[in-house]
Amino acid sequence: MTLIDILIVAGALILGAIVSQAVFSRIKFVDFDKSKKKAEEMLKNSKEEAAKVRLEAREKTENVKQNTEDTINQMKTLIHTIEQNVKFKEEALDRRERKNDHLRGVALDLESQIKASEDKHIQLEEMVRQKLATRCGERIENLKQALIKNFEANITNDSAEKISKQVEYARENAEKIAKEILKSSMQKFADETSVEKKEAKVKVRREEQKAVIVGRNAENIKLIEELLSIDVIFNDEPNTITIATFDLLRKNVARVVIEKLVKRRRVNEKDIRDAIAAAKKEIEQDLFAVGEKAIKKMKFKRKFPKELIKIIGRLKYRTSYGQNILLHSFEVASMAELLAGELGLDPQSTKVAAFFHDIGKAIDQHVEGSSHDVLSREIMTKYGCFTDEEIHAAWTHHEAETPNTPMARLVMASDAISAGRPGARQESLDKYIERLKALEEIAHSFAGVSKTFAISAGRELRVMVTPEEIQDADMEDMAKGIVDQIEENLSYPGKIKVNIIRRTRAVDYAK
Repeated sequence: MTLIDILIVAGALILGAIVSQAVFSRIKFVDFDKSKKKAEEMLKNSKEEAAKVRLEAREKTENVKQNTEDTINQMKTLIHTIEQNVKFKEEALDRRERKNDHLRGVALDLESQIKASEDKHIQLEEMVRQKLATRCGERIENLKQALIKNFEANITNDSAEKISKQVEYARENAEKIAKEILKSSMQKFADETSVEKKEAKVKVRREEQKAVIVGRNAENIKLIEELLSIDVIFNDEPNTITIATFDLLRKNVARVVIEKLVKRRRVNEKDIRDAIAAAKKEIEQDLFAVGEKAIKKMKFKRKFPKELIKIIGRLKYRTSYGQNILLHSFEVASMAELLAGELGLDPQSTKVAAFFHDIGKAIDQHVEGSSHDVLSREIMTKYGCFTDEEIHAAWTHHEAETPNTPMARLVMASDAISAGRPGARQESLDKYIERLKALEEIAHSFAGVSKTFAISAGRELRVMVTPEEIQDADMEDMAKGIVDQIEENLSYPGKIKVNIIRRTRAVDYAK
């Protein structure tokens, strides 16, 4: 290292020392001033904070003291009020006790007076008996027995007379009373008729789907008709396939089958047989749901076995004269319940008997040699959830055995009302026309009849007579004769009104 380098280093060290000393001195000076100032500020702040804390503490102490005094005053007021209430209640209780004591004393006095009066009454009765016995020359017991016999005789006579009057009134007004009860009950019942259509219709989106169901040379449709014993009609309505049969079960099976097949592009024999098997299984599984729904609808207050509920479901697929048996059972049960309420019988029990009166029709097609009413009795007896009276009322509705209870008579009446409702049962057109012609022919067979008209669906026969041949006095005899002929030769539901009309017209001219 050269001398110059050494001098440079030494100069740098000296310069650094001088600068460091100056900076250090400056730093010491600044720190001392700042610390002193900061300390003074902190002392001032502390004094202010302490004064503030003392002020707040003094205020809080005053508030606590004031709140304490207020609370003490409130407690004193409350205690005083409670003491006043207790004192008032004690005074009221004392007054009530004094009043009760007075009433007890009065009651004891009254009891004493009543007992004295009773004793006096007994003494007077005994004196009267003795005087009566002395004056009549009879013993008291003999007089008592005579009075009792006279009283019983009077009661018997009065009762017999009243009973006789009631029976006579009932006989005279029985038909009127029955009509009023029926009218009142039928007005409360409103429902659609239970007639069942013999046709089912399946809608298709396109006419081409019909061709798939028909198959080549109509082989598919022939197979469906053969397996299900139904008629399938394709050409009556556009986009509609009609299934015609009187058997509801087969009709619904066929409906489900065709609804399944129309969704296919191609249909062969195996598809048809599989669809029929699946439809039958689906309908069979639906029976329990139908029966359970029927039980809920009728609101029965008892439980029924599952097997019986399934049998109820079968009624949905049974008809009688076009009338759906399940809907018919609803009608009969509802009507019987209303009638039972009008007559003061048990509505629930009557409704049960009426609903199950045709339960035998669910299986009568599978059992040979037994009528549906006998099967109804066997089913109801088998499941053991019916009383003897309900079973008797249900199975005697066609008088297979004489109905001997009011409930049985109500079931019979309700069944007849349901069957007799206008439109409730179907009748073939040929039989209908034949019956109307027979009515008119019977009237025409009488001399003096000019024209006859069977109107109101055969419920009224209007007969026009020649006034020159038939007089007014002959009209009642003619009406009676026509009625006798109708009753003897025709069978018909309800009543037929025969109306004889005789008109005399006089015409003249003023010239």
